[in-house]
Amino acid sequence: MSKANAFAKTMDSTIAQLVKDATIHKDTHHVELKLSSLPKGITEDSLTLHQDFVNQISVATEAALTEIAVNQYPETKVLDWDAELNLVPGINITATTNLKTCVGEETMYGISDLSVDHMYNEELSLWYDNFQNVNQERAKKLFD
Repeated sequence: MSKANAFAKTMDSTIAQLVKDATIHKDTHHVELKLSSLPKGITEDSLTLHQDFVNQISVATEAALTEIAVNQYPETKVLDWDAELNLVPGINITATTNLKTCVGEETMYGISDLSVDHMYNEELSLWYDNFQNVNQERAKKLFD
């Protein structure tokens, strides 16, 4: 079996299990998904530890950028700043800050934004691209 086929099989199996274990609330159109088990080597504790680290370093990135922007303003007079922390290959933390902005008649100070981008590897990118195409076709057939 090729590596791509093995990956697709793993994805199909994971999706089937998520669908099987789902709780569907038809009145609200909300679906609660449950993960029956974590992959080998990943525990709830280890995942929580990693999540806490990513959350903390993300907020620290935004706070550091804001501190730098405030410290640089007297010299540069620049209002908009951005920063990126490449945590590991495939995980990038991006922060933006705006020291002062006017919206209509209102002036806002210290507006910032934060995002954590999880980049897909090539295998997942190809699988996801195919999924989107299949999903569009399946949805279209509902209305044909």
